[in-house]
Amino acid sequence: MPLFKSCKSECLEWKLWKIEESVEDLLAFNPDNAIFIEEVPNVQRQKEILCKHLLLSSFFEQKIALKYDDNGKPYILDSEYNISISHTKKFVVVARSTHKVGVDVEHFRPQLEKVKHKFCSPFEMDYLEDSNRLLALAMIWSAKETVYKLVGKEVVVFNQQMQVKPFSLEDEALEVELNNKRRLKVDYLILEDAVLTFCCDKE
Repeated sequence: MPLFKSCKSECLEWKLWKIEESVEDLLAFNPDNAIFIEEVPNVQRQKEILCKHLLLSSFFEQKIALKYDDNGKPYILDSEYNISISHTKKFVVVARSTHKVGVDVEHFRPQLEKVKHKFCSPFEMDYLEDSNRLLALAMIWSAKETVYKLVGKEVVVFNQQMQVKPFSLEDEALEVELNNKRRLKVDYLILEDAVLTFCCDKE
């Protein structure tokens, strides 16, 4: 299977697919996945769904049932593993862990400048520099998305309840403070024109 990147640690495992195939090529890996796109007219969305199911299948030997709770959070029925899923037009990533887990992939794009006030706190705005600004914004946004996927209802307002501590691109991870109490380490990987963030919580 054409994985682009993968990572396995003590706490979590993730696999990333770079979407370069056609729908027909993706179905060739597993024709049974056609059922998942029967009512999906958008070709790009079809590719994302097919990649997602191929990645999930690579994690589990037996057939699985992917479900979503009332908040849209994915889970595997009757499984010890928690999962998290994210996708862009270019990448699809799936993470799993026996602990709480979150993963996100985000392109650094100009639109982030226009909406930064929705996810950046005044503190974060102050330490942002002009160099690599779009990448830094994408890292902040993605790290907060990852933590949100991990903690769920603990977070409602991104620019108030979560704060990414000052960082440089030489740092191995980001530190996110949640509700002025907990601090979570969010690892990251820069991918071409995107950033991947991931986190697990053993508490």
